[in-house]
Amino acid sequence: DLGHGTVVGIDNDWGCLRAASGRGLRTSAASLLRPLPFRNASVDLVLLVHVIEHIPDGVSLLSEACRVLRVDGRVAVVTPNWWKVWRHFYDDPTHVHPYTPASLATALVSAGFEMTRRTGHNVGWKLGRTRLWEVFPRLCFTGDAIFAVGRKRVEP
Repeated sequence: DLGHGTVVGIDNDWGCLRAASGRGLRTSAASLLRPLPFRNASVDLVLLVHVIEHIPDGVSLLSEACRVLRVDGRVAVVTPNWWKVWRHFYDDPTHVHPYTPASLATALVSAGFEMTRRTGHNVGWKLGRTRLWEVFPRLCFTGDAIFAVGRKRVEP
């Protein structure tokens, strides 16, 4: 508990799960290619840091994030900015889908989110009352990455 609710780390890599558990975090083994292990509308924030570019269908992942988020919940996404890293993006053989600021915004809207923020850099952004750099001090947001936040839309 970070004073902002309970944090659960999800990964399909047992080594990563053990490392996170060793630091006192709750973890769950799960694949992001399948439904998330949470009830509908049960989560306030989904944080995807350098994850979406490893998923063949990012809109499906974002739609699943939308499913588990409460009304007015947020998804925060950090991914390499194709316009800045195109020469080296595929040096990581697990990268399967590059994003530009515009294509990430399109994916978020397609998945049911309203864009609330998009930037190419700067760790100083806040998510509501939460300062991400205080909650997750090891995150590094550079000019080579896109930081986007979407708010779950309320259907009329």
